[in-house]
Amino acid sequence: MLDYKVVDAKEKDIDILTSIKLVTMIDDEMDKVLSYAEKTKIRKSIDKNIERTYELYKVIYVDKKIAGCYLVLPYEDGHIIDEIYLFKEFRNNGIGTELVKKLLKEYNSLYVWIYKNNDKAIKLFNT
Repeated sequence: MLDYKVVDAKEKDIDILTSIKLVTMIDDEMDKVLSYAEKTKIRKSIDKNIERTYELYKVIYVDKKIAGCYLVLPYEDGHIIDEIYLFKEFRNNGIGTELVKKLLKEYNSLYVWIYKNNDKAIKLFNT
């Protein structure tokens, strides 16, 4: 597994957090069906949201390079993983699995939304 460290996001991370959120909100399939106006509306919403919440994000570094990020928020009787993302070059190296295991230990009740066709995420959260 790659060595990584997790740090609190700073204002300088807003652009990368916004880019990550855009990728997770508008995947290749959604990009094909959404109009320019819809994509613009989503982008503006993400910009506002990230500017308000960036300090709640955790940024994952591998060798001083941003590998991804995650965000855990209060939700109902526990917490929810609102975002967990690793850039492709850092996937399948055990980072996601270790992060999920740590989060499961840290939070008594932890929720996550996973698309039913996201087999890798389903496998990850069933570890």
